[in-house]
Amino acid sequence: MIPATSIPLSIKKISETLEKNGFEVVQSFQELKSANLDFIYSVNVLEHIEDDQDILKNCFERLHAGGRLYLYVPAFMHLYTSMDKKVGHHRRYTRQGLEKQVREAGFKVVFSRYTDSIGYFATLAYKIFGSRKGDINTGTIGLYDRYLFPLSQRLDHLVGRVFGKNVHLLAVKP
Repeated sequence: MIPATSIPLSIKKISETLEKNGFEVVQSFQELKSANLDFIYSVNVLEHIEDDQDILKNCFERLHAGGRLYLYVPAFMHLYTSMDKKVGHHRRYTRQGLEKQVREAGFKVVFSRYTDSIGYFATLAYKIFGSRKGDINTGTIGLYDRYLFPLSQRLDHLVGRVFGKNVHLLAVKP
């Protein structure tokens, strides 16, 4: 089940495609039964939600005991750029801060790490030298993804507890 509100209007057709392929798409968490889900994942969504703590509590209520929550969010407010603002980010997270919020919602944190350590420096460079309008060069992103991101993934094993461009976290409902 995927909340339709987490799908941007520009790609609303994805919701229709999911429904055609047998997935249940809902407008809000309130439409989901409590303690009904095994797994909830959120990839680059939580930072768009003004009351992120309320959403985390809703996730907790919707998972059955032993259910898991996976989050992937942008890291470090000092990396907040014009692009973050342009795409509607309210915030970026630290690993410790996200862990605290998830625990306050009732979860037990299984692990959390920073990811994309080279991306940390790329984002910092974008903040200093990049577009003030939040525009990005898709060609540059493609080159980064192809050549630097695989190297970044290897480096993450060494520095993932300390820094990176994103945070990922896995938690379980006790």
